[in-house]
Amino acid sequence: MSWIESASQVFSSWRESAKAKIRKAWASIYAEALREFVIVLLLSNLPFGAIILSHYIGTPNAPLSLEDVAAVIASNWKPGEILILVSALLAPFSYLLSLYHRARRHMPMYTTLSILVLVMYLSASYIFAYDRMQAIKNEGFIRTSSLLLYVGAIVIWYIGLVFERRLIRPPADEGSMRADKMAAQLQEGGQ
Repeated sequence: MSWIESASQVFSSWRESAKAKIRKAWASIYAEALREFVIVLLLSNLPFGAIILSHYIGTPNAPLSLEDVAAVIASNWKPGEILILVSALLAPFSYLLSLYHRARRHMPMYTTLSILVLVMYLSASYIFAYDRMQAIKNEGFIRTSSLLLYVGAIVIWYIGLVFERRLIRPPADEGSMRADKMAAQLQEGGQ
């Protein structure tokens, strides 16, 4: 076997090993982000659960169906509240955008996501202001728009969770490997 074939085999095994490590890291990034996403989403929507529970406690013979639950939420949903909900979901993502900017690393679609976040903030602020001034003319359109803003903010928030784990990752070499590297650096510095 020539040295070229030997080098080719070593490179192929290294490449496969690197691909496997990258696949494993990405799988854990997505799984970790999904766990946080589900837990925080459930806890942050507990007030809606309380509204539904209080409705069924106050109305003992009310039918229990998805349509009825949606109607209870819709009757208690105020479009002006969208600014609070969207801000709560997008504030961590806005901070993450600033971290990426300071680190001089840009996530995929950085500019598009930045513009989208700005548009969502402005739209939610517009709805909030008109709701507070009681100047909303088309209630159905505003309710639908605020619901779409909320869903969009949830999607962007999940994207932010994934990219946060890509930016802020603990070093892969922990423990003795790090100690060995530090010892080698100290020996090099002493010579």
